[in-house]
Amino acid sequence: MNNTFVRSLALTSNGTVFCGTQGGGIFFSTNDGTSWTQINNGLGDLTVFALAATGVGDDERIFAGTDSNGVYSLLISSLGGASPTWAAVGFGLPMTRVQALEVSEDGTMLYAGFNGSGVRRTSLLGSPNWEAINIGLDNPTVNDLHIAAGMIFAATD
Repeated sequence: MNNTFVRSLALTSNGTVFCGTQGGGIFFSTNDGTSWTQINNGLGDLTVFALAATGVGDDERIFAGTDSNGVYSLLISSLGGASPTWAAVGFGLPMTRVQALEVSEDGTMLYAGFNGSGVRRTSLLGSPNWEAINIGLDNPTVNDLHIAAGMIFAATD
């Protein structure tokens, strides 16, 4: 791995490890970190602050939250192909850093926490349409998200 400033990690159900880096995009390893492959097609060498994985088998996806270009998605099964490509997940997101990503317990919703723009969510079942969910959130800078027992928790400044 030529960029060792790691900002985020995610582990998929098949054991693939992804890491988001500072200015180097994303790398993945299928052998417990013995070797790494950079995977930035469609993403570029952005800083990736947040990663989240959801699904199993051919439907498993990895999501990446970037410094100012929004959220991207990649189908894990495409890693064996010639040119796996990241795709933007919806439009209309604030152009601020995505600092946290979390998938709902049932795998149907994706939540994103932003630097100065609170929390937004989108359905993973249809066309991505991001909705702000900031009622009761006193500070719009969200550093981390966690979902448990049907509740979403936001760590703020």
